[in-house]
Amino acid sequence: MGLFDFALNPGQKFSKDELWMLDQNFNSISVYTKKKYKFYSRNVDNDIQGSNSNVSCHKLSYTYIDIDKHEDRSDAHLEINITKYYVRDKYDLQNLDDFYNSTYDIREEHRVPPPKLINFPAYVLKVGAPGQGFMIELKKNNDGRIDQSCMNEMKNNCEKYLKEK
Repeated sequence: MGLFDFALNPGQKFSKDELWMLDQNFNSISVYTKKKYKFYSRNVDNDIQGSNSNVSCHKLSYTYIDIDKHEDRSDAHLEINITKYYVRDKYDLQNLDDFYNSTYDIREEHRVPPPKLINFPAYVLKVGAPGQGFMIELKKNNDGRIDQSCMNEMKNNCEKYLKEK
């Protein structure tokens, strides 16, 4: 994909509103974490990609440096990956669940359940690597802006997730 993403895949890239919501939760994480981190960078992929789950996605990552460690140490860096999935139907949702929660590969305590979706197509945000983090439905209001309930759910889940870091 690439050059024609805006026409062929409208809305599948992170919007300014979505980036703003994520920045609110991930620019300063030391309030929630056990360690003290300094924000280093945010990297947003240029293109929409296919994924191992067979669901189109757009990715971004936040990188931080542990201020108590020298930046050249391999354990001084923390990266949080966020993926926005375009879920067309219940089969895409099942593919996401199978990818992140294979009963052969993952223990029950590391399962990351997908959100319960009623309407399709929908967008799902996955925060964290496989076996950690959470998934939420990216809900929009009638104006096309992120719904307040979605922002609150994101904030609550981010706080729980970051307390484990």
